[in-house]
Amino acid sequence: MTALSRRTPWAILVACFFSLCTVSIAQSDKNCGSTSLNGNFGFEITGNNITMHIPYALVGRFSADGAGSFKGAGTESVNGDIARVAFSGTYTVDADCTGAAKLRFAHDGLANLAFIIVDNGNQLQIIVSDQGTLETGTAIKIDGHDKTEVTSPPSQSTGINPSK
Repeated sequence: MTALSRRTPWAILVACFFSLCTVSIAQSDKNCGSTSLNGNFGFEITGNNITMHIPYALVGRFSADGAGSFKGAGTESVNGDIARVAFSGTYTVDADCTGAAKLRFAHDGLANLAFIIVDNGNQLQIIVSDQGTLETGTAIKIDGHDKTEVTSPPSQSTGINPSK
C-alpha cells in the first residue's frame, strides 16, 4: 500500500468532517443571546476530576429564565457516593450560540461550564471548563413544561469540583 493510498481514507474523513461542520455552523448562524436559552432541560454530565483522581456524574433538570439565570436539582455520583444536589447560576450566550455558565451548588461547590446551543435551542452540548476536569454532557429541552418550577432536593453533597 502506498503512502498516498494510506492517507486517502483519512483525507476523505477529514473532508466529510469539515463539510458537516460547515452545515452545523450555517444552521447555527442565527443571532443567539440570553433569550436563546430558556425553559426546562433534562441533562447529564459525566467524566473525571483529573486533579483529584475521581469519577463524577450528575443527572437532573434545570430551568433557564432567558435572562441569564438558571436553577436546578439532580443526583450526583462523586467517586461512587450518591447524593441529591440543588444548584443555581448565571449564564451568557454569544451571537454564535456558544456560551458560558457559572454554576453554584447549594453547599458552596462551584463549576464553570462552556456550551453551545444546537437544534434551534432544544439541546446544549456542555463541557466543564475548570482546570483539572474532563467532564462533558448534554441537555435536552423538556417539551410542554416551560412553566414548571424546579424544586430543591432534600439533602446536599459535594460538587463537581469541590476544591474550588
